[in-house]
Amino acid sequence: MSIQLYLALIDALLMQLDLGRRPSKGVWELLQWRQCGMLDDQTATTLLQKQLAAEDKKRAAQRKA
Repeated sequence: MSIQLYLALIDALLMQLDLGRRPSKGVWELLQWRQCGMLDDQTATTLLQKQLAAEDKKRAAQRKA
């Protein structure tokens, strides 16, 4: 269990470097599901792309308001 948690934490840190911001709770949950084997890589990638796109739209809408 602790190894899975550390792997998810490493994933989150690498994602932070790539995105330039901290991963949200939804992204963190998807990473944990992937590490636990509940999602395959292709499904996890698709869901992460959708989640990040939704977050970007939300941030853009907040900036306009």
